[in-house]
Amino acid sequence: MAPVVTSPAQEAPKRRRKRDVVTGALKGVVMWVRMAGAVRKEAIDLVDDACDVDEPEVCEDDEARKGAIRQLSASIFKAVRYGSPSDYLLPAACY
Repeated sequence: MAPVVTSPAQEAPKRRRKRDVVTGALKGVVMWVRMAGAVRKEAIDLVDDACDVDEPEVCEDDEARKGAIRQLSASIFKAVRYGSPSDYLLPAACY
């Protein structure tokens, strides 16, 4: 009987080392933390711009301003969460 030749596409995928899995997880966490800072900064800028033009009462009350920033940040995160590849998503229980 002739030997069976397998193409690279038919070979089993290589096992990932534990170190690579941990490193990948840490990189994912770092990405989310950095993104959280950027999202919060942009949300603050957007709320401050809206305060100057549309809603000056939000700027007067510090709690209302913080609430508006929190809501806007959450909306941006939800949009990013559904727009990201599934490899980078956190479990739904984290939200």
